[in-house]
Amino acid sequence: MVGMRNVGEGGRRLGILVPLLIVAGCARNQMLLDVRGTVMYEKPKIQAIAYTVADLRTDRGEFVVSVSMTGDPGLVATFDIAPGIADRQPMKEVEDGKYEGKFSFAPDVFGGPYWITGRVWHQKAGEHLLRDPAPLMITVPSR
Repeated sequence: MVGMRNVGEGGRRLGILVPLLIVAGCARNQMLLDVRGTVMYEKPKIQAIAYTVADLRTDRGEFVVSVSMTGDPGLVATFDIAPGIADRQPMKEVEDGKYEGKFSFAPDVFGGPYWITGRVWHQKAGEHLLRDPAPLMITVPSR
């Protein structure tokens, strides 16, 4: 067959050539060949973020924000409430790619707008952020 060659023989030649080059480089005190592989990771993604509130302050309870987020599975997930309310609040992966977390506001916090931003992070692939487009507003509870 024209154009065909024995790949196994080329592999054997490479198996002899690589150690030979490394030995030659060591003898000359120079590095000639780096045989390590590089792994490329895709940046993690968040598809959606949403929040709900439970205002129980009229019953001497708390104002609680529950944040849910969907994204790539198996990542470290957190959320922020800005400006200056909460940073990197932990989220738990409850299903593959579905993350949930809660935050209780101090009783004297009112107003807004407060912006909720979700984060997913991978040690080698980096971080992705997504801000919920709807701001959170906290009104003074009626007594």
